[in-house]
Amino acid sequence: MKSLVPYIIKMLLAFVFSIAIVSIFCIGYRYSGVREPDPYGVTDYKWKAGQFKSTMVEGFAWNQVDSLGYVNDSVPTKIDMLLMGSSHQEALNVSAKQSTAAQLDSIFPNYSVYNTGMSGHGFYHSLSRLENALSYFKPRRYILIETCFVPTGPSMSWFAKQILKPNETYSGLSYQLQKIPALKWYIVNFEIWANLGSFKKQQEIKKPEYSAEDYEKEAEKLLSAIKETCNRHGVIPIIFYNPTQMLEKNGRVAYPENKKMLPFFKKQCDKTGIIFVDPTENFNEMYASQHVLAHGFTNTAVGVGHMNEHGHRALASAIASAIELWEGRK
Repeated sequence: MKSLVPYIIKMLLAFVFSIAIVSIFCIGYRYSGVREPDPYGVTDYKWKAGQFKSTMVEGFAWNQVDSLGYVNDSVPTKIDMLLMGSSHQEALNVSAKQSTAAQLDSIFPNYSVYNTGMSGHGFYHSLSRLENALSYFKPRRYILIETCFVPTGPSMSWFAKQILKPNETYSGLSYQLQKIPALKWYIVNFEIWANLGSFKKQQEIKKPEYSAEDYEKEAEKLLSAIKETCNRHGVIPIIFYNPTQMLEKNGRVAYPENKKMLPFFKKQCDKTGIIFVDPTENFNEMYASQHVLAHGFTNTAVGVGHMNEHGHRALASAIASAIELWEGRK
């Protein structure tokens, strides 16, 4: 038995050493760190202040989150534009200086822009936290909300019920182990695999269909509630669309989502006094002139995945044009 002790010690030391070596590699190759709950409810969770983040699996980026736990270079003393959105706007796949929010900040030198984009926070998720975001950050001019799909459903809330509960824990062995870079992605991928069953059940639920007239009525209810909330806080709401793209075999850009209801949604935005931004034309012009898509990276697939620096630039340009047009009318 005594002869086994040295071997067991060597095995343990080898294990610890290998974890340390792989962790050092992961910090540079792909590391996001761990999240913590947001006590103010602006988002379900945020990153630890000052945390380093890296990726070389989808794009190439190395960022450090700000003192509040969001991906910005710094926290302005006064915020004119507050941006809410998904992982596309969190923009961990590009430099923080290349995000939509950062480029808007450059386009409008007299406005300070702050980004609260966070993975897993889609359109309805952002809306459910709109009051908290406006109360805490107190933007002075605009609130920008991303949607990656054309909203559908009665009161636009059918899908919202499927995603509003945060799938995140901040305690226990699993959470603590995720602080070790070499182990984080094993644990995350296992949890994704474990939740595939419930995700497939959600996908199997049949979504009801609505006539254009019924759709407009329900859209008006939702958008009026958004406008009312924003009016109480003295800000102008902007909803910007981030459509999914794909490249067809003939080299043409296609948009797989059914946009049948998009004109009706835009119509209700105009009627309610909400600025709606659709960057599709900007994306098309960018592809025609530069032969680049808004999504995808050189180390992934063309047009697939998160927004790249070209997409952020085109989206920021579309939003800026809409703001300039709005302010020119006043």
